[in-house]
Amino acid sequence: MGVGSSPRDLDEIYADLLDHGYGGFAEYVSVPAGVMALKPPSLSLEEAAAVPLSELIGAGKVRPQIDRRYPFAELPAAIAYLEQGHARGKVVIEVA
Repeated sequence: MGVGSSPRDLDEIYADLLDHGYGGFAEYVSVPAGVMALKPPSLSLEEAAAVPLSELIGAGKVRPQIDRRYPFAELPAAIAYLEQGHARGKVVIEVA
């Protein structure tokens, strides 16, 4: 939020909660005003929620954890591995 501005009742806002030790699956949360922004009317709440994450991905601070890679020809083996429930990251199917 800008200096001197504050949300009014019923304003739609979003906040980057990643540096404050908690996620956003709560109806109410207390955060510093500096991490909040008014949601642009052109964005849905779901789109606004992705804004902080897209910034982290773009900055290279978030990277996927890849457990295993399988060529497309081994798709049945990849599915079997996933069904065992032991994957500790993404299972990648390489198609090219």
